[in-house]
Amino acid sequence: MKALMIQGTSSGAGKSTIVAALCSLLRHEGYSVTPFKTQNMSLNSYVARRGGPNDEGGEMAVAQAIQAIAAGEEPSVDMNPILLKPRGNLTSSLIINGKWVGDFSVNAYYKNVVSQGLSIASQAMRRLSNHDFMIIEGAGSPAEINLYDRDIANMRTAELADAPVIIVGDIERGGVFASLYGTYFLLPEKWRTRVKGFIINKMGGDPSLLGDGPLQIEKLTGVPVLGVIPYESGVSSWSEDSLDVKNWGNGPVKVAVVRYPGASILTDVEPLRYVPDVSLLYATTPEDVNNADVVVLPGSKSTRSDLRWMREKGIDEAVRQAHREGKPIVAICGGAQIIGSKLVDPLVLEGEGAGEDEGLSLLPHATIFNDEKVVRKNAAIDDLGGRVEGFEIHKGRINWEADWQEGGKPLFKTDYGWEGCHKANVYATLIHHAVFYDTVLANRLLKNAREKKALPEPNEKADPLSSVMSSVAKAEELLKKSVDVNKIMEMLGVR
Repeated sequence: MKALMIQGTSSGAGKSTIVAALCSLLRHEGYSVTPFKTQNMSLNSYVARRGGPNDEGGEMAVAQAIQAIAAGEEPSVDMNPILLKPRGNLTSSLIINGKWVGDFSVNAYYKNVVSQGLSIASQAMRRLSNHDFMIIEGAGSPAEINLYDRDIANMRTAELADAPVIIVGDIERGGVFASLYGTYFLLPEKWRTRVKGFIINKMGGDPSLLGDGPLQIEKLTGVPVLGVIPYESGVSSWSEDSLDVKNWGNGPVKVAVVRYPGASILTDVEPLRYVPDVSLLYATTPEDVNNADVVVLPGSKSTRSDLRWMREKGIDEAVRQAHREGKPIVAICGGAQIIGSKLVDPLVLEGEGAGEDEGLSLLPHATIFNDEKVVRKNAAIDDLGGRVEGFEIHKGRINWEADWQEGGKPLFKTDYGWEGCHKANVYATLIHHAVFYDTVLANRLLKNAREKKALPEPNEKADPLSSVMSSVAKAEELLKKSVDVNKIMEMLGVR
């Protein structure tokens, strides 16, 4: 199996999208290809199979899941064997080979885990070695000189796979030539020799404005600039980290997603980016919520802490007011816990002290936190027949029967029985990638908002998977038009 690694001058440079585009390109050339990322830090995860007949699933970063789909492969936790999910206070939950192994401070992680990281990566690579090619994504920048002895996600992974490296610079933020030059010359010489090309990404204007800048970089470094990729708003993979979380659209139907500090798996609202009459706002003030037609409480990595943040900001009362006004309230996983009557944490799993917090009480259920984490795929069917393949990742347990006994109805029929609650204008579930990926349910929710504003139904309906694959297809076409693909193929030994 031959490998190629895409690294960046920074987070958000476009590595994930370029890897997805290359995976798609190689698939269309008739090759078997797998994505790979040794270590990812992201709150946006995905549930994939870990293997074995009774295995319900394991966690991996959503970026590698999308890259796998682009490659025509079923996502596997081997494609991202180490996942860190930040919890705040310099602490992250650690997922190894799809399974949660504990919460670690940054120092404990560096001391106890990093030394095993390359071994974990090597074993995962071997399990993927039945492919023709592996396209590897780096993390952040390879030139963090304070982390050279601990960085397992960049050049040490390239060494492990014996992979040539292409470094991507983001011109949208400015300083791209300094970033490329500085990244290259900060690398130790043994790693510099692996760098075989640069790509300038997200060019917002005419590439001719760069003048002889690319040529000068080539002369200064001896490394060719393989191309300049233009910026296009419709080209991106699912949001991976905070740099990707941006307000979207300017349609008349306003959807506010409460962005508490621990907000996670924000890919739950990704389909809304592709609905033409929707504008998506990440809400951090009561005013953001007050001005919305639909309010979403997303997942949370620190539910009790995020509930307290909402109270400090006054957003809790804004959500209650939206509920009183009849606006649809969509609460997913941690959000569903927050809108219940109380959150009980006897084992201090949330790190906020034993005891309980009063929820927003939009529904009567209580949440009890358990140290056994639920990680599983779960197909969901709504009462109108819409169906999605979602997944669950949570330690909090909800007894939905308390809601059903008080006039609520189950929201979904699932592989594990009835789940969630729909009561008046409240829609709550523990299943990710369900509500807005279910086009029947999503369009029902949006229809409510449109009717209140006397807006017509759009001709196009949300189709999240085809929209994401359309985005990948656009990225592939941009890559072929803007980058010297022949040189990339030469690096892979194809041409």
